[in-house]
Amino acid sequence: MLRLRWLALTTLFGCHRAVEPTPTVLRGDAEAGYGIAIAWHDGDLWVGAPLRPEGGRLYRGEQLVLTGDGRDLLGNSVASGPRLAVGAPRAADGRGQVVDAAGAALATGEPGQGLGARVAWRDTQLVATDRGGVWLGDRAWSLPERGQSLLSAAIDGAPVVLATSLDGSVWQDGERLLPADADEAAALAVCDDRLYVAAPGAREVRVYAIAPFVATPLAVVRGPARSVACAGGALWSGGGGEVWRWEDPLRDARGRRLGQGAEGSDLGASLAVDRDRGALAAGAPGEGAVWLFDVSASLR
Repeated sequence: MLRLRWLALTTLFGCHRAVEPTPTVLRGDAEAGYGIAIAWHDGDLWVGAPLRPEGGRLYRGEQLVLTGDGRDLLGNSVASGPRLAVGAPRAADGRGQVVDAAGAALATGEPGQGLGARVAWRDTQLVATDRGGVWLGDRAWSLPERGQSLLSAAIDGAPVVLATSLDGSVWQDGERLLPADADEAAALAVCDDRLYVAAPGAREVRVYAIAPFVATPLAVVRGPARSVACAGGALWSGGGGEVWRWEDPLRDARGRRLGQGAEGSDLGASLAVDRDRGALAAGAPGEGAVWLFDVSASLR
């Protein structure tokens, strides 16, 4: 079980060791893309593996807990909230669906909507992308192109929804926050009034001070930029077989490589941090793996 394996990891390496501990590697179905989507929820790591033609898959750690039906892309996205939300954008004959960890439907799209490519929770409200933009149950807002990432965050203490479009623009609650940029907006993270925007084309993460509908540039750090995660002032980015960390990118722009996969690895395609556990999960779906790093030293 993941709980036991993580306890063994922290016992082995301790909480105050200066040397980077060797990560634990979880294994799943590589052909299904195990690790494309990951999220911590109620102390467990949940992993999406959406690519099997007979149905996507959802894992708790290395344990298979849910299988989809046909090319539904179940597990294309996962998000923690009042319940675990799992996106299946081709389910229900292309309408798309969001389900919980038991497979019960939380939302089903309209014909052709493709609901659930990305999912999030805005407090207790389920949020998802569809072919036109962002769906919030009782309302929706459009994006210039298909949504690429989706994030719920708190800005000045109020919950907001952030999304990116394939044109690289960033949106907050239906209003453009940052303009289109061919290099930008593969992923987003928000911590302590900072917005982190992954710009994979430039291989950099751009740091902004964020206020309601305003993003002010603060810094740029160089490193892999397919995914980002943050906690407090610490930043992690991943992509192209690497995971990097910055203790505080505003104080020191020089990152440190936390992990590196073998040649051709796509380690860092997804990231998720659990502050309570001091754990960072990094997906490597091409090899059907998720790496677990002890990052407790960065969270003191």
